[in-house]
Amino acid sequence: MTLETVEPGQVGLSSSRLQVLMSVLQQEVDRKRLPGAVVLVARHGKTALRSSVGFLNPATGELIDRKSTRLNSSHQI
Repeated sequence: MTLETVEPGQVGLSSSRLQVLMSVLQQEVDRKRLPGAVVLVARHGKTALRSSVGFLNPATGELIDRKSTRLNSSHQI
């Protein structure tokens, strides 16, 4: 299943708040509290944010990117 990607405002989400989320996750990676994170935020069946920070493998320094990640599960909050 592929979701259409839209600007966050088109589905009632705040771009600036999503930027804060990504900034906090990056800070956690920088502080070595998280190796990395993959984020997918969707609303009304549309993707508002798909991004990643940090490392797929911290030991080798391999970064997370779209090619190296797959969406295995999703959670509805």
